[in-house]
Amino acid sequence: MAIIAITAMTSPADNAVTITIISPVENSKINMGDTVHIKANVTSENALHDVSIKVKTADNTLVLFSENIHTHSNQQAIDKSYIQTIKYKTELILEISTKDHSGNVIATSSRKFYSNKK
Repeated sequence: MAIIAITAMTSPADNAVTITIISPVENSKINMGDTVHIKANVTSENALHDVSIKVKTADNTLVLFSENIHTHSNQQAIDKSYIQTIKYKTELILEISTKDHSGNVIATSSRKFYSNKK
């Protein structure tokens, strides 16, 4: 009787990750002093290790909010908030990314919105 060993390599398709950003809404305008609500859902076929949330100016000069969530689940609900403090109109980017247990980024999603001068 012959024994056959099969070794499987993990590919990006095997690590299907879905990041669904609920808020802020694409192209929305947030006034200075208002609360920015960050809501999203991250799901994966395999266990996640790290979910990173970052809000920055589009030119990467300012990071307005940043948080890492350590997890070993295959799903993560995000419900965070911060106060919008920019006093001028500018484009902002919400970026949510996930890493596997080796530290490799396996998925990233972003959303564009704006600070509004008021």
